[in-house]
Amino acid sequence: MNGQQLIGSSALLCALFCVACRSQIPAGALEDSNAARLSSGNEAARSSASHRRLLPGASHQAFHSDLYITSLKRTDAGFQVNGTEESPQTGVRSRWKFGQELDYEVVAMTSRHGHEFYVAGAAANSLVLERFDLSVGDGAFFTEKKVSGSPPGVEVDPIPTVLRLNRPYLEPGSRLAPAFSRVALSLPTDCVWILALGADPEGRFVLIAGKDSQGLGAIWRRDSSSGAFTRILEEGSYPFVADVTGFRFQDSTLEGRLLRVFTSGGGTPILQDKGNDGEFEFVHQISYTDAETAFPDWSITSH
Repeated sequence: MNGQQLIGSSALLCALFCVACRSQIPAGALEDSNAARLSSGNEAARSSASHRRLLPGASHQAFHSDLYITSLKRTDAGFQVNGTEESPQTGVRSRWKFGQELDYEVVAMTSRHGHEFYVAGAAANSLVLERFDLSVGDGAFFTEKKVSGSPPGVEVDPIPTVLRLNRPYLEPGSRLAPAFSRVALSLPTDCVWILALGADPEGRFVLIAGKDSQGLGAIWRRDSSSGAFTRILEEGSYPFVADVTGFRFQDSTLEGRLLRVFTSGGGTPILQDKGNDGEFEFVHQISYTDAETAFPDWSITSH
């Protein structure tokens, strides 16, 4: 892509547009250091990365703050990132979208933060898993989230997502077009279909829910450093594994890392990783209402 090409150019394969409306800027929304951290109070509840059952037109929210929101949406041609942002200078709110055409049908997608996405699809004779990173130019908001240097099995502290701005701010229609970088990722050899994906907030692994060569449901953990796979749950022991539609990582100050597992049957089992080492020691097969009682502070941080 030509470095001088502007967003909105008809030559772009991926279209980006903005619609402006008047809004107010929340006081102190951006720090002087050009970074704004998600708070752990009411803001955390709004910043949850919700993982929903993937249907045509369904979306996945990647990042949510008062100034900046991004989400993923499946399209007929591939997928697109939808954004909503607010000008720090004028309070004008703009919406934009940036799409990526693919040569396979998207069957699952998730994100680790507002600019790091994971997409799985079905090609003619194989399954595909890719990581996409959205780069932005001058004048744009972007999110950052450090990657833990520890492999699964080592306890780590949760890593926050940081919202930054390449100052000075420019309206989306005046900026250079963003771009995707993409990397193909390996899949388990016995995985024949993918139901859902989940990205570890610390970047240590990706969860893959799918069907194995025997037609049974399974959840694999893919180590991001080595590419090694660990089969962590199977349908034979936990029937809900056959119906997984999504994941949501959440943290509790009392109970550690919690993983909500969404299913087509309507249940929401909870996997618990008390030390946040990537090893889920407990599987709580309880209702969402019971989970809120059992883990009263579980929405203190949501990924």
